[in-house]
Amino acid sequence: MSITPSDTPNPHTPASGTPNPHTPASGTPAPGEPTESGWPRRNGPSRNRIVVWIIGGGIGLYLVVTGLYGILVK
Repeated sequence: MSITPSDTPNPHTPASGTPNPHTPASGTPAPGEPTESGWPRRNGPSRNRIVVWIIGGGIGLYLVVTGLYGILVK
């Protein structure tokens, strides 16, 4: 078992002076890139989540409209 010394550079992290090619010129990280806090930047709701909300809203709207129709016709 070999242990890597802590002073050996990690090939997966850039050196401190090299710029990140994925970072825009404004200094804000690109979508999906980790921010200073370490968490990736959110891009908004996914397409699947939007579809689920539209289907759920359609079912809810159907139930409300048919319920009101049933009350008015009675």
